[in-house]
Amino acid sequence: TPGNIGVTSGAIAMAFQTQGVSFTRGLAAGIAFHAVETAVGILVGVSSVIWLAPYPSPTLRRIAIVGAAAGGCLAVAGAFSATVLVPLV
Repeated sequence: TPGNIGVTSGAIAMAFQTQGVSFTRGLAAGIAFHAVETAVGILVGVSSVIWLAPYPSPTLRRIAIVGAAAGGCLAVAGAFSATVLVPLV
């Protein structure tokens, strides 16, 4: 399957099902987990582009990388929490 989305999501759904979580909620968690993995890869790519871009000073480069990474991590954590973790709790 493209991106192993079926294998990973199915394995996570089966693991959650053994713990008493419904299969559909487990599958949603598996898809969200795959989305988080993809988002991390994209954040690393964006950080490398920012690192290689010309900046007038190293301090501005560090600020841009930290800002992009923090914003991306907050967005991923918020989306994951809102879609998967809240219904499971």
